[in-house]
Amino acid sequence: SGHTVVPTEKLVQLAWRHRVRTGQAISWEYLADLESELGVTELVLVQLIVEPARLVVLARSLDTSSGVVQRVWIREEPIEPVLTGYDPELEEIGLQWALTSGLAVLAETELLPPVPVEPRVVMFPVSTVGCGIQESLMATHSLLEPVVRAAKVAVVDPAIVIGTLHAGGHDPARLDAVARQHLVKFFAVEMVARPEMMAYDIGTRTPPRAVAVDFEGPARPRSLVQSFSLIMRRVDLRDGATSLGGDVHVQHRDRIGWFGNVDDTSLLRRLQQASESLWNEFRAHLEDT
Repeated sequence: SGHTVVPTEKLVQLAWRHRVRTGQAISWEYLADLESELGVTELVLVQLIVEPARLVVLARSLDTSSGVVQRVWIREEPIEPVLTGYDPELEEIGLQWALTSGLAVLAETELLPPVPVEPRVVMFPVSTVGCGIQESLMATHSLLEPVVRAAKVAVVDPAIVIGTLHAGGHDPARLDAVARQHLVKFFAVEMVARPEMMAYDIGTRTPPRAVAVDFEGPARPRSLVQSFSLIMRRVDLRDGATSLGGDVHVQHRDRIGWFGNVDDTSLLRRLQQASESLWNEFRAHLEDT
């Protein structure tokens, strides 16, 4: 694809220096050193989720000079069900697939129209109620994908937003007046988007369990989300006023197919469909105001 890939060990050393543990919180200093010390102009973040019968890869690339998301790449692949929790062989297969997916992001980026510099949208990662970090990751990528694909606005990566607040000593979950002014200073915007996912009817089935594989530690079990709502709120950084930008509720229903087989649409697929609708509604809200 014409890109030069920086060796992983160099990236890890720099990440340790800046205390970057995952792709969920990234500081401007880390991006600046990537560019100045390693010559990195585009950072690709890849996350792997292992579900009972699926592998899910979430990848995105961002420009190191602006923090703007350039491309979002979401894929899932059916696999043989994992009988119990953690499977090292399956993790290795998944990690290889995840790394290949990261390279695919770079290749596909060259084929897309350039992402605009303005107007900028500052979006938080999806906060969750009734579910966990895996659902947040899938929902965040699902929301980013239609926005980036439309190439109408420049979206600052949510990890940069969180990293910026952390660097200023602020709690992202508690957006007080000082934290809001910190965001205004760094991003020169008056509004931010704060999405939320609320899960209902959490499944109680334990075996087989789904696990999320992080590049740094052991997998953790995940509950099964059935019905959920996606909500997008717009927060005015000047006074903290919140307006509803849109909401979508997804009621989970198994479909009975041929010979009585249950056709269960994956959570990722339902999130992608809901995110497309939510972004269209949110964009209309922005245009009206």
